[in-house]
Amino acid sequence: MGTWRTAAGYVAGSIFVIGIIPITNALGGNQSAWIKFGFVIGILVILASVIAYAENRETSTESGAAVEVTEQTEEEMVPFLEAIGKLFHNKYWVLVLVMNLTASVIYGFAIVIPFVLFIFLSVSYTEEASCRTAS
Repeated sequence: MGTWRTAAGYVAGSIFVIGIIPITNALGGNQSAWIKFGFVIGILVILASVIAYAENRETSTESGAAVEVTEQTEEEMVPFLEAIGKLFHNKYWVLVLVMNLTASVIYGFAIVIPFVLFIFLSVSYTEEASCRTAS
């Protein structure tokens, strides 16, 4: 089921992306057209979310049969600092944390470096051009 869901997501996303520009051009192609389009899509997403929430019920299954929960077990409250300490003793959680932080830093550099280079190159180009005109 995961493969079909992924494929359907790609197809639906492609259709959505291909249709955005013609729809906004039909609405006028200016900023107000994009605002109208965003508003309509936002309303549709809210409606879909409300329908999905209202029409689904949460069930827990054990061996394919629905299980009725009769007892409510009370969870032990763990102090915050003790919970953080236990998290850092879990090597898999630490690995995921380090990889996510590394990915965030790399993505941040990937976004910032092109802009810094563009600004640096445009400043050096304008200084070079002004030196040429001065001489």
